Parts: sequence; C-alpha cells; structure tokens
Amino acid sequence: MTKAITVALPNTLHRYCMWHITNKFSEKISALAYKEHYAGFKNCIWNSESEQFEAGWIEVVNKANLSGNDWLENLYEIRERWGPAYVRHIFSAHMTSSQRAEITHAFFKRYVSKQNSLLEFVMRFERALSKVCHNELDMDHKDINEKPHLKTMYTMESTMSEFYTIEIFYMFQEELFQNVAYKLTATNEDEHHCVYTVRRVKGSGFRVREVVVDKSSNHVRCSCKTFECAGIPCRHILAYFSRMQMDDLPNEYILRRWKKSVKAMRVRDDLGLGMKEICDTSLLEQRNRLFQLACALFDEAALSEDGTQFVEELLSSGQKKLCDMKKVSQDDGVGSSIRVQIFRDHGLKEPLQVRAKVCGKQLKGGKPKAAKKARRCNGCGLTRQSHDKRNCTSSQNARLNDEDEDDINYDDADDCPVVADSASVEIERSLLRIFITHQTILAHN
Repeated sequence: MTKAITVALPNTLHRYCMWHITNKFSEKISALAYKEHYAGFKNCIWNSESEQFEAGWIEVVNKANLSGNDWLENLYEIRERWGPAYVRHIFSAHMTSSQRAEITHAFFKRYVSKQNSLLEFVMRFERALSKVCHNELDMDHKDINEKPHLKTMYTMESTMSEFYTIEIFYMFQEELFQNVAYKLTATNEDEHHCVYTVRRVKGSGFRVREVVVDKSSNHVRCSCKTFECAGIPCRHILAYFSRMQMDDLPNEYILRRWKKSVKAMRVRDDLGLGMKEICDTSLLEQRNRLFQLACALFDEAALSEDGTQFVEELLSSGQKKLCDMKKVSQDDGVGSSIRVQIFRDHGLKEPLQVRAKVCGKQLKGGKPKAAKKARRCNGCGLTRQSHDKRNCTSSQNARLNDEDEDDINYDDADDCPVVADSASVEIERSLLRIFITHQTILAHN
C-alpha cells in the first residue's frame, strides 16, 4: 500500500495506525521492560516534537536495554509515517488511527452478516443507511434549534456559538476557557516575525509552547500544531488573541467544514466540470424558518377558538395545494429524484423488465417438487396398476403356458413316467386356473 499510494497519490500522506503500533509493544518487548518503560515510550511518542522525539526515543531504548530489538529499530526507521511529531502539520481532524474505517465496520456489523442472502443484505444495508441519515438530521436539528451553554463573557465565544456546530463549539469553548491560564512572553522580534513563549501560570509538567506571528500577514502559528491537525485554534493562539484584545476570531481560523451552514454551498456536478447551486439555503434552514413561523402562528391562534379554526382551515387548504403542486411537478418530471436525473443526463435508462424463469405461484419451501412417477408392473408392463409382478394374472398365465410348451425327452423308455389321458390333464389345468383367479381376487380385496 505504501508503494502504491506514493505512485498513485503523490500529494497524499499515508499514515500508519497509532492504535495498532502502541498495542504491539506488549508483544514485541519483554513483560518486565513493558511494565517499567512503556510509560516512557508513551510520553516520548505523544509529548515530543521531532528533535525531542529522536533524543527521547534513544534514551528510553538504552534505559530499557532494548537496543538490539529489531522491531523497535524498524519502527524508529519509519517514524515519519506514524510519529505525531512528524505528521501533526497535516490536517487529519485529530484522528491518529484507522478509527474511521473501524467505526464504519463496527456500525454495519450490527446490521449485516455473512449469513445474509443478497436480498437480506440489500434490505439491511438500506436500513443502516437510513439510520445514518436519521442521526445526521437529528444532529443538524440540534445545531440549528438548540443553543449551547456559554462559560465566559467573551464576545468571541458568543459569536462562535452561532457559527460552529455544537460538538465542535464545545471543543473550541474548552480551548478558549483554558487560555486564561497561560501567560505570553515576547522572546524574539525581527523585521518579519515576532516570537512569544506561552507557559501555564500554575502547575508543573506542562510544556512551553512557541507562538510565531508573521507581521506581514498577521498569521499566527503555534508549535503544538493543533490548528493544522484538528482545524481548531489552540489555547496558545487564543491566549495571543486575548492579549491583543481581539473580540472576533479571524476567518482564516474558521474552517467551513465545522460550520452549521456547510451544506448550503456551491458544489461541483457529478463529472466535476462546473459549479452549480444545489439550493439557496439548506433544507434544514428552510425547515427551521418554517418551524419558527409556524410556532408563532400556533401561539397566536391557540388563544381563541375562532383563531384555531381559521388556522386549521388554512393548513388544510395549504396541504391540498401542496399535493396538487407535487402532482404537477411529477407529471412534468420536475419532481424526479437526483439519482434519476443524473441517469437521464448521461443517457442511462432503467433496465427492461423480464419474466423470471421460475415465476408464478411457488411451492412451499421455495423448491419445486418433482412429479410422482406412475407405478409400473414388471409382469404385464402396464402402468398405473394396483398390482405388481407377484400377483399379476397375466404373468402367471404366461408362465403356465410356457411350461406346457416345454418338451420332455427321456433317453430310456423305462424311465418315462405314466402320463394321464388328455381329458384329465385339461381338467387339472382348469382347476388350477380357477384357483389362481380366486387367489388374485382375494389379494385385491
């Protein structure tokens, strides 16, 4: 993957999952070394910059007597692909592992499994997507209609509560709330830059950060690189803004992806050829405007019976008009879905409906049952008979006739038995036939 991504996506940074790397420490080093020195490895990984990481890593490895460990040596050689000190300058929404894919896998595993048929998979997958859309709409509804709790009297906090989504605002609020605990000290200044050191007023164990201000563009960057990595200004930059008495956060530090109005924008078409406006305002903003208007109308109408009846009639007539408008738009093809519209733009059509090979009323169990084979007598050769070869009259008569036609030859005339006359033989045969017929009738009954 590393080689393929380097060739196919040269401008993309391929990072390794920190969760998998840190979990392998217990497997690749001895139990005693893991118990005594894993905290040192962890501190070196998460709380170091590039130069400090290299020095701290070598120190911990030598202290744990793991200089000959091949896994640690290989891990150190590829440190630029997983170490936070080397990748925090790339935006990743503060993700350090493959959590995006893992969360997606865990979510869909609650709905589908490998035992599902194709039809069950499609139905369960659509149900999962509906759940995702529902959660997103629920969060959008909260962003528009709910107001977050403010901790301070900063104008910046109140302003950003209108811009940021609730989840992102609480992250920004924590950074803004913590900036009062830090103190800035100017350490160096030249013609183009001004450098400040930011340290916590009280407490120990906190690192000293460095804030650099570009005088020409007024751009501020911090050595912690939180803004570059997560897209949210860190407490050190906010401490500089507080010192400069800036009431509003500059637009360059407000990412559009974290704003409530991110869905109301211009996007490219499906081929990426041009820009087109999806809607003047987002669907949720339209719903919010109608919701606020309806609430005010309902409050006024509920004060009197006449007002309630008037609003009911008004809503009924409005609903009928909307239904008529929907029918007209469907007849004109305006109300077709975006997916169907894209198909039509590209000349794609729905496939022709064909009759399945096995259609109509299905038998129980889903499999057609084979027709029952008719029974055949091996004596007379007839089918659909209630007898078989053992009690078949035709086969027994044929067997007697064959015995009568057999010739009896004797070499010696003295050995020849006494043969009765023809009349006696005929009577015996008749009696035998009557007896066989009687037995057959009894067998049928």
